Amino acid sequence: MNSRKVLIAMLFCFAFISASAQVKVYKGNSSYSSDVICTLRGDKVYKGNSSYSSDLWPFGMR
Repeated sequence: MNSRKVLIAMLFCFAFISASAQVKVYKGNSSYSSDVICTLRGDKVYKGNSSYSSDLWPFGMR
């Protein structure tokens, strides 16, 4: 159920973010940087707090 909420949140964010914006998805109600599940930047999803191309979703694939 939690992964379903995360997926819905990610899809919702994709629909409304601009190319230069960055959105971080956290575990539950947390706001700690260590609890970042993924980072949304433009039309890409990165692992955790990263913005490196090697951390793109699916991780390591281009």
